[in-house]
Amino acid sequence: MPTLSKTRFIEGLQCAKRLYLSTYHPELGEYTEAALSAFDEGKEVGLLATRLFTGGVRVEAEERDLGPALEQTAAFLADAATPAIFEATLSHAQVLVRVDILERISPEAWRIVEVKASTAVKDPHLPDTAIQYYVARGAGLAVESVQLMHLNSRYVYDGCRLDLSQLFTREDVTIPVRERQDLLPRLLIEQLTLLEGGTPEVEPGPHCATPYPCPFWSHCTAAKPKDWIYYLPRRNEVYGALSSRGVEGIGQIPEDIPLTRIQQRAKACVLAGDAYCDLALRGELRIDRYPVYYLDFETVDPAIPRYAGTRPYQPIPFQWSVQIVREAGVESEEQAYLHEGATDPRRALATGLLEVLREPGPIYVYNKSFEAEVLRQLAEYLPDLAHGLLALVEWLVDLLPPIRRHYYHPDQRGSFSLKAVAPTLAPELSYADLVIQEGSQAGPAFQRMIDPACPPEERARLRRALLAYCRLDTLALYKIHQRLLVLSGGS
Repeated sequence: MPTLSKTRFIEGLQCAKRLYLSTYHPELGEYTEAALSAFDEGKEVGLLATRLFTGGVRVEAEERDLGPALEQTAAFLADAATPAIFEATLSHAQVLVRVDILERISPEAWRIVEVKASTAVKDPHLPDTAIQYYVARGAGLAVESVQLMHLNSRYVYDGCRLDLSQLFTREDVTIPVRERQDLLPRLLIEQLTLLEGGTPEVEPGPHCATPYPCPFWSHCTAAKPKDWIYYLPRRNEVYGALSSRGVEGIGQIPEDIPLTRIQQRAKACVLAGDAYCDLALRGELRIDRYPVYYLDFETVDPAIPRYAGTRPYQPIPFQWSVQIVREAGVESEEQAYLHEGATDPRRALATGLLEVLREPGPIYVYNKSFEAEVLRQLAEYLPDLAHGLLALVEWLVDLLPPIRRHYYHPDQRGSFSLKAVAPTLAPELSYADLVIQEGSQAGPAFQRMIDPACPPEERARLRRALLAYCRLDTLALYKIHQRLLVLSGGS
């Protein structure tokens, strides 16, 4: 007889196939390092939150066998001296849940407190808390209220001691949780019935990333064609209409389907099997002065602030790479900075950058808003360096907009990210051979590297990996700029 957990229930709301595969074929799933890091960070936030509940007790049990957890929970519930139970395990109607914090508010009444490593209540949190309320009430508990505890985005760490009473905030969600109760019996029956059948047929699409990225994406899309309509730029505008008509490839899109200019360009590139490059790029990418710089930052945004004056999830730059071209016809040279140790990286990072970029010149970046915000936040934190840092903001030149307007290659698969564009223009540069292949992996790698418990050999390996990744980003900027100048007839 199948059973559900709150995690499986939420997965089932997103996709019936995800629920089935998670239950019976979890080995087919692939979790990214970023996702695993987020799981670990969520656990850390949850543990911190329990410190606000003096005298609370934790249910200790193996995830694979929750029978003992049910017994422990029953014993704690029966003990009137227990003020709060962490990971309280409850079962009702073939559904088993573990409640982050079950807080006693009177001898016979309880409050569910769900802890989230977010800075606000979000829509996906409500079905999560609703199923816990449903099971707890069904198990015979008098649950009077439901709260969601999350991080306070306004809290500023003083650098000495975390003030947990300020780091966390609680919001009452009892009313929206109760409003969802009538829907749950039907949803649960549907999911339990589904688990008694075979693998459901669900076409992959935009829902696979909402509200959470699905770990079965690669499995479910393995047989899709190279020009699958999901790879159409801004696909959400037409994906439903194309899918409902059985159109699977971009090259098969009927003429009566209205497409935007960029979608028409993508279709034409697929049919031609070649790239599109508008000669208008010539004027937009022309280099008028030297030196020329290519800059990339890597940042870390810990949920629990680590440095004085920072807030939850505030991006902190810890690394930069710069390619410098001194004059026309000369190959680029690299300068780099990677912070080491647990100290605040910002002053050393900013000072080193200003030294390298001391001679004015265009600073090419990809998605200018990110680098500009990093520089502005550095200027705010380091007022004595603000003049120089803000001057760098004025030198920034964004390569992304002109590429989006005037270039496309079918191998981009609808994306204009640097990782998608670079291989089409500089195939000799490969991220596939790197230990770190995405920016989302850099922050977790840095946090592991500066952890005092990290072995020296692992720390050295991570340092090499971070330097190689950031270097490849700026080298890619340099290479695609030079190749586009050639393609568009510029110099």
